[in-house]
Amino acid sequence: MTDIPVAPRRPRSLYVFIAWTVVLAFNTGLILWDITGPLLTQYGSPETLLGWLGLALAFAAPFAFGASAYGLWEMRPWGRLLFLVITTLFFGFNLVGVWLPGGLLLDADRYTPAQVRNAQLLASARYGLALVIPWIYFNLSWIKERFSAPN
Repeated sequence: MTDIPVAPRRPRSLYVFIAWTVVLAFNTGLILWDITGPLLTQYGSPETLLGWLGLALAFAAPFAFGASAYGLWEMRPWGRLLFLVITTLFFGFNLVGVWLPGGLLLDADRYTPAQVRNAQLLASARYGLALVIPWIYFNLSWIKERFSAPN
């Protein structure tokens, strides 16, 4: 008898990240499009490097999250890496969007500078958790091992 390679079983916890990735694939373009607004306002036109990078990421991120969802579902090593890379880029642009003037949708006349700063810190912490949790999870030895097993 020949040994038939068996695909590694998906841990149940992985389904949470797959669902999260699918949601991000649909939602990311809209979110990043909103974030590029303050970038374009701050720097004047999309002809700046940061403006073009934001627009390019806004168009490419949904496809990258979609590809990483497929890679996570199939337990491919590149799916894990792509998810971590695109999540890190997404965090960076969200963080830039939060700290640019006009980045948070707060009415500057209604809130004190301290309240705006607190909202920025809270949003930064939320985005930080959304980055740290996948980095910890996907670098756990037993998860990493499942993604490096031959399919």
